[in-house]
Amino acid sequence: MNMSTERRHHSRYPASHIKVLIKSLRNEGDWEKGHISTVDFNRFGIGLETPHNYAIGDILALVIRTDDSTLAEVNGLVCNRTQTLTGYRFGVRFEHEGYEQEESPEAMINISEEILMIEREAASAVH
Repeated sequence: MNMSTERRHHSRYPASHIKVLIKSLRNEGDWEKGHISTVDFNRFGIGLETPHNYAIGDILALVIRTDDSTLAEVNGLVCNRTQTLTGYRFGVRFEHEGYEQEESPEAMINISEEILMIEREAASAVH
């Protein structure tokens, strides 16, 4: 990895075990179900692949789940978009309505706990 060209400042984690429902808040669209692939995530955002072409700048409502429970219901801003063979890949930054929420929202706590579990599993596999 060339640090001079790397845009990311925070580690991202694989997200194949995470399921996401999304809908655009701009058009008050329907929830998009199925055919959404989660690529990676961290406490600041998530990478998604879907056949639907959301616009950069769209605000999405996201319900983020594992098989066990709902991790978060949060809004996100589409920051970037790349066309793929099967649709589009999006970078979505989680949005917060206020400073207090951004400091310790329940949704981000749940996502942070999921990251800790992934890191523990990775560490135990190494040792």
